[in-house]
Amino acid sequence: MARYAPAVMYRAAQLAIATPLVAVLAAGGCAGGQSNSDSSTKFKGVQKDVAKVVEDFQKAAEKQDGTKVCRDLITVELQARIIKANTSRTNGCAQAVKDGFKETDQSDLTVTAVRLSGTTAASADVKQKLASKKSRTTTLTLQKVGARWRISQLAA
Repeated sequence: MARYAPAVMYRAAQLAIATPLVAVLAAGGCAGGQSNSDSSTKFKGVQKDVAKVVEDFQKAAEKQDGTKVCRDLITVELQARIIKANTSRTNGCAQAVKDGFKETDQSDLTVTAVRLSGTTAASADVKQKLASKKSRTTTLTLQKVGARWRISQLAA
């Protein structure tokens, strides 16, 4: 039995990274319906810019657009973690994200709060409405990369 322990621990480590991806990746997954409201309009200035990234993430999820997520909405470091955690070993971040979208049952994301930490870090509290009519709140961490905000951690 002991010879399987490293494989079990490796799988547990993969799930620890992949679970937030599946939990948060997007809003339009399997059971989805599109959200009709843009919660970023409740914010102003930099906070609105941060919330807009979450809204763009939701829109990309509704379209199952892994390319948009990886190219424009998440950090390079998060891309690497997603690729590493991808158990199906598909090619690249975009396909791994698209596969993650297929595993979700969320139907809507609403940004309820945005907190700035200096000029290059932020967090967004996001209420996820699930297909089961339940909801949960999670926190996304964002980082400013160049002139754009990007999601750096899916669940905190």
